Amino acid sequence: MQTAYPLAMVFCDMIHRDPLTGKRTLLGCFSELRATHFPYVHAMMATYVAFTDVRGQVVAKVRIVDVDEEHGPLFEQQASVNVVDQGTVAEADALMPGVRFPTPGVYTVQFFVDARLLMERRLPVVQVSQ
Repeated sequence: MQTAYPLAMVFCDMIHRDPLTGKRTLLGCFSELRATHFPYVHAMMATYVAFTDVRGQVVAKVRIVDVDEEHGPLFEQQASVNVVDQGTVAEADALMPGVRFPTPGVYTVQFFVDARLLMERRLPVVQVSQ
């Protein structure tokens, strides 16, 4: 069984994909979210991931959970990714509209390839005063 190798995970406000070249532009990169009240609904966020060492059709899944995974996923999305050559860097992105964070705290964005956790990154959601 092949084991995918993680290269990058980036959080941003939006991802633009050039229709001619397929290149992605990440807009508004961030490492934490700040909110004045909870529950907090973040209007739009996106996650970009890059990985390698896979070949063929794989199922990629992104999900957001609280750090202790005491509650169900706040967001979950999966898609098929076709990787032609094992040495290729595969890229995937997920647009996440209206993610609802119930309380301040640390959340985790997880990325799976074929149901195996490949990488995860913490996303602190902090309360700030107006």
